[in-house]
Amino acid sequence: MRADSVGDLYRWNPPPIIPIIEEIMFPQNKVFIYGRYKSWKSMLAMHTGYCLAQGTPWFGFNTTKSVVLVVQCEIQKYQYKIRSDKYADGNQLSDKLAKRIACEENLHIASEPYIKLDQGFGYQALEAEIYRLHPTVIIIDPLYKVVSGRLSDEWEMRKFTDRVDMLIDKHKVSVIIIHHDRKEQIQEGQVMNRGSQEMYGTVFFQGWCDSSVRLEVQDGNENEVDVIPDILRNAQQDIKPFRVAIDKKTLQFRIKPKDNLT
Repeated sequence: MRADSVGDLYRWNPPPIIPIIEEIMFPQNKVFIYGRYKSWKSMLAMHTGYCLAQGTPWFGFNTTKSVVLVVQCEIQKYQYKIRSDKYADGNQLSDKLAKRIACEENLHIASEPYIKLDQGFGYQALEAEIYRLHPTVIIIDPLYKVVSGRLSDEWEMRKFTDRVDMLIDKHKVSVIIIHHDRKEQIQEGQVMNRGSQEMYGTVFFQGWCDSSVRLEVQDGNENEVDVIPDILRNAQQDIKPFRVAIDKKTLQFRIKPKDNLT
């Protein structure tokens, strides 16, 4: 630790800060994407990885081309391949040489059924891949699979968050964490909306992350989801929620007309 005087801080000229996802994720940030069961979280994680690997817009937000490591822990490798191939074909990546090459060079998938990042062995396994691949973004899908402690216990979750913070500081990476929300609570016949407090687990997560994005599936249409940025600590402007439609046959994502929600 070394403290700077306020004069030193005033004279310091940091390098230009280029957002990784415009207004949502900056270098060395922590971002939660969370929602209920079947709210397209994992598919959105895949879409995000492909967008960042190519440097293409993420729902209209500019991105910086990045080396991405996806650590997915819910499905077998062959099942992930089926989804990935379907996404690539549905989004015509095979027909676009430059984009296909960008994905092949920049997007890396680890299908890992058992890794615990709140334990030393899990931290070391992930760090070994960081040394090998040099990613700038790590996507962890989902949180509950990569911790051995109780999600509602702040002390136990600090083992996870402290290790993530060490990786961020040491390797200058940003981290996206796919997570779930709490069960619905109904008051006077209405479903309560508690904003970022809908995120499951210790409330410490809300203070630790830089951004969080909640996904809400539309009633009566499981192929439409509202994307709701509810924590944006570093954004320079407000970002309104928007609605996304997903084509299950092609895994194409598109913003619905009149996308801003009231």
